[in-house]
Amino acid sequence: MAFKFFNLAANEIIDTSTSNFSPLKKLHNINKEISTISLADMYFDGLGVEKDTKKAFRIYSKVADEGSFNALNAVAYCYDNGFGVEKNEEKAFELYLKSAGKGFLNAQLNVNMCYQDGTGITKDEAKGF
Repeated sequence: MAFKFFNLAANEIIDTSTSNFSPLKKLHNINKEISTISLADMYFDGLGVEKDTKKAFRIYSKVADEGSFNALNAVAYCYDNGFGVEKNEEKAFELYLKSAGKGFLNAQLNVNMCYQDGTGITKDEAKGF
């Protein structure tokens, strides 16, 4: 049931272009982002659907391209671990850093871990701290 509703919300098209009510547009965009990421999470974990990390990666990437720093962090995680895409630790670090720079806290933690472990970047515990 959750999959059905996330899929509906992610794919629902509401014409907010004719509305002068900016908060409605913002709320619609936030809900669509959250629903689409939740849909990708279901594919990633195989919750209610067959597990498909490649499909999850494609969905995360699409939302990240639309400006979601939460989804960008998920794309970086996929690169970091080779989920649905070829493993690329340098690309993962670059994307974690971009998401962290916009204030996304989970990405900031991931940047810290990259520095601490030397993942995708030269190990530097002081920078990690």
